Amino acid sequence: MKVGISGIITPSEWSFEETMQNIKAAGYESFELCFREDRDTAIGTMTDARIAEMLKIAEDNGIELSSTVGSGEPRPDIMTNDWGTRSKSMDQIKSILEVVAKFGIDTWLLVPGRVSEECHYDDAYFNAVTSLRKLVPWSSMSGTASCSVPWSGFASSAISALTRSACSSTPATW
Repeated sequence: MKVGISGIITPSEWSFEETMQNIKAAGYESFELCFREDRDTAIGTMTDARIAEMLKIAEDNGIELSSTVGSGEPRPDIMTNDWGTRSKSMDQIKSILEVVAKFGIDTWLLVPGRVSEECHYDDAYFNAVTSLRKLVPWSSMSGTASCSVPWSGFASSAISALTRSACSSTPATW
């Protein structure tokens, strides 16, 4: 086991290189890479050359890039009742997972969307699970796994625990 920290809580003023240097100095061994628009880690800037550069920086500092979080804007929404938005979001998720795989990381934390007055819990749950099931075979082929977590007022009951198994890179039997 390694002691790690998430990019979610590191100062946005730090460049990726500064982050690696500072977390190493603080004794961390692992880092959850955060794709954020307000940093030099924005998902849209992840070219093959930039990914190679970041991997080298992490390696030079002895830091393992262990997982990823973040998506850029607009954020994916696979809970919405709007099929067009869900479809675009699934394409966006595939693109993000391609980037994650290029880092050699097998996990990306996915916030699936939000429950709203227009999209009640039952519909949001059905939409998210349906979308995740469609992504599982693709995720397995890319060698990545996306993870749904109890945020955004979605996973607030026992039934939502089932959603987590839909996120595995190993297809579940439904």
